Amino acid sequence: MQWMDFIMLNCKKPETGTHIILSALVGLLLLPVSTHAELHHLQSKHGFIVESAELNLDGSEYTLNADIQFHFSKEALKALEHGIALQIDIEVQAKQNRKWLWDKKIRNKVFSQRLEYQPLSEQYLITDLNTGNKHHFRSFQYALEFMGSINDYPFLGLAALQQDKKYTALVRASLNTESLPTPLRLSAYVSSDWQLSSPWFKWTIKQ
Repeated sequence: MQWMDFIMLNCKKPETGTHIILSALVGLLLLPVSTHAELHHLQSKHGFIVESAELNLDGSEYTLNADIQFHFSKEALKALEHGIALQIDIEVQAKQNRKWLWDKKIRNKVFSQRLEYQPLSEQYLITDLNTGNKHHFRSFQYALEFMGSINDYPFLGLAALQQDKKYTALVRASLNTESLPTPLRLSAYVSSDWQLSSPWFKWTIKQ
């Protein structure tokens, strides 16, 4: 729905206070409309969000746990329904904090999952591209919840950290446009509907 951008008021000097009162009432009526439109725009906006993430020490190795929310654009969902697989990359980094220099990257790993819709069985298939494990879901929502729940992914060996140093972990999720078919990939480069990526989620690694 489009709203009027301008309201033309009488430019002549009013002889009474009627015009002033009318202007104030019009302004009050427009305020709720503008606010509602902005809220609707924010709520309908697509994108990925890392809700939480942590590294847990399991013996001599840190494993990743994370909760990620996926909100796909209409274009991405349309492609999925027509048999186009969508690859989601979850990138994790560990950096050594340095006071006078750029933080030093000591580990970078990408966990990739492929999401597909199978129309014959009316199921969604998620393939872990790191392990080859496959999981089937009858509900799209269940598929998203599974894909966004990262549990005990091996990431970093304890030996890579020095006790007298401080380290930061970072994680983000993004749609891998390079994995799309060539004709679709070309349009994905210039369309915001395909630029789906979360901000970096950062936290301190506990030793």
